[in-house]
Amino acid sequence: MAAFDEAAYQRGLLQLRERFLNELPQRLAALRQTQTADAMRAELHRLAGAAGSLGFAELSQTARELEQQSLDHADGAISLARLDACASKIRALPNQPV
Repeated sequence: MAAFDEAAYQRGLLQLRERFLNELPQRLAALRQTQTADAMRAELHRLAGAAGSLGFAELSQTARELEQQSLDHADGAISLARLDACASKIRALPNQPV
């Protein structure tokens, strides 16, 4: 069995993080275009999981909180302004290894 290559792992993780950040504007646009509260919750859930897995804890937490808020509103109506602000802050950070 081959030995674990930490440098290769870090490079791969950095590539995944870069891809996630590059796709984040499209993910936020998709959230705005959801047709139902269930679809919005599903998108928020996926965003929270992906962000958390890649080390973007604040974005993950914000998405989870918004997912919960949408459950508290019968029509699923929530404001995505907090999510936008968090995403903007993350995109402005230099891309560093986790």
